[in-house]
Amino acid sequence: MPFYRHTLLLTPVWLLLSTLAMADGSRDSCDQRAQALEHDLAFARHAEDTARVNELELALDGVRSGCTSEDVLSQAESRVREGQQMVEQRQQELNEAFDEGDIGQITRKREALEVAIEVLNARIAALKVLLPSAS
Repeated sequence: MPFYRHTLLLTPVWLLLSTLAMADGSRDSCDQRAQALEHDLAFARHAEDTARVNELELALDGVRSGCTSEDVLSQAESRVREGQQMVEQRQQELNEAFDEGDIGQITRKREALEVAIEVLNARIAALKVLLPSAS
C-alpha cells in the first residue's frame, strides 16, 4: 500500500485524537487549539511532511500570539463548512464515476468520499466541544 494511502487512512484517526485532546474542559479554547496543533505537528514531523510542518508551525504561532475563544470557534465553524464542501465535491465525483461506469474509479471515489465524511464528522465533533452547552 503506497504511503499516501496510509496517510489518508490515518488522517481521520489523528483528527479524532486532536478532537479528544480538545475535549478537556479545564483549559480554554486557545490552549486546547495549541495542544491539538502541537500534537498534529509531532505527527507531521514523524511523517517527514515538511509542507504540513511549516503550515502547522505558522498556525501554532498564530494561536500563541493572538488567539481568542471566538477565533477558535470561528475557525472550527469554517473547517466544518470546508468539510461539508469537500463531502459534496467527493459525492459529485462519485456520481460522475457511476455515470462513466468505471468500477475501479467508483471504488476509489467511494473511498475518498468515506474519508471526507470521517474528516467532516471529526470537525463537527471538534466544533461541538467548543460550543456552549445548550442546556
